[in-house]
Amino acid sequence: MAQTRLADNGRLGTVRTVTARVDRRVRSDLVASRVVRRAGVDRRAPASSSARKGEKMRVSPTVKASETDIAYAAGFFDGEGTATIQTTGRLHGLAWTRRKRNLKAMATVTQSDLRPLTWLQARYGGKIRIKKQQKPHHKPCWELMLSGHQLDVFLTDIRPMLIIKSDVVDAVLEFRKTVHGNSGRVLPEHVHRQREACSARVLELNRRGINTRSA
Repeated sequence: MAQTRLADNGRLGTVRTVTARVDRRVRSDLVASRVVRRAGVDRRAPASSSARKGEKMRVSPTVKASETDIAYAAGFFDGEGTATIQTTGRLHGLAWTRRKRNLKAMATVTQSDLRPLTWLQARYGGKIRIKKQQKPHHKPCWELMLSGHQLDVFLTDIRPMLIIKSDVVDAVLEFRKTVHGNSGRVLPEHVHRQREACSARVLELNRRGINTRSA
């Protein structure tokens, strides 16, 4: 009987300890929620770092682009757009892959008038953010950014109508071909070399700012 009572007392003590811990956590959460409400912040939907920087979340297209839309988008991008391959960090995994850069292709269009960017976003998606003003007297500018599958669709649609940026877009599309089927696995050495070659080509063309082929 004595042993049974000791066992029961031990279990009761464990239950009381767990209950006390839960009560402390609940009280802590209640205090935190009150502080958050007083500060006017919704804790259930915390602001992301991109939202704090004035950046909208990437959205999906809502309008199917017509032939006229594609022609306008191509001219708009030829004059105001940029296609780049950027470094987003180093790869993890095997020792030799840690020396490789993680590259990402992107297309951006910058405008001081938001309307053409929202028009383009409705047809191809992407996300819009406000750019930091370089000087106080400059107009505020917005930037539409496209990446991933949305970038593939956009560049493939406008490529036949481009004049100025056709070479850059060709290099970016070639780079994007190395992404398909290779996501989430260690890439072979020759794929890394191909990506680096595309990145160097895009960097050279953007620095030069002209199309090397005759119109």
